[in-house]
Amino acid sequence: MKIRHTFLMEEGYWMATGEFFDQFGNAIPVEGSARVTHGKELWRSQGVMRLDGQGGQTEIENNYEIRPFEEGRDYTGWTSSNPALGKLTGLFVIVDDSIISTISSEDGQISGIEYMVKVSDYHYRSRGFIFRNGEKVSSWAAELVRKIEGLH
Repeated sequence: MKIRHTFLMEEGYWMATGEFFDQFGNAIPVEGSARVTHGKELWRSQGVMRLDGQGGQTEIENNYEIRPFEEGRDYTGWTSSNPALGKLTGLFVIVDDSIISTISSEDGQISGIEYMVKVSDYHYRSRGFIFRNGEKVSSWAAELVRKIEGLH
């Protein structure tokens, strides 16, 4: 049975909560949001994560430009502008109940993976990591919950 994915495949607004782990494994609470919109030629996922660390709150923006999935394909490419990491590219691949994303920088120094498993139409679980030159930069464990706009 083919699973219908609601994250990325449908427009929506998602709230995220969880933990961000720095290069030393220190856990930092994280909250954020992502808005997915669909244009004819390009989909967008505009997101922000807020980390509440000892040095105060840090915001990380991540804005994806996603090629719409072609008919019959279970993968597509994306690019992203990230102030801390620069320009990133990757693939989203749908595998059963999961959306898996590869992450890499143009210069090859940054790599990573994000794994999102569908819990329900309104809930995904995200796990991932980023490495730079073979050293861990960060990892995360987050829950994404879809919000119905207009309802509070």
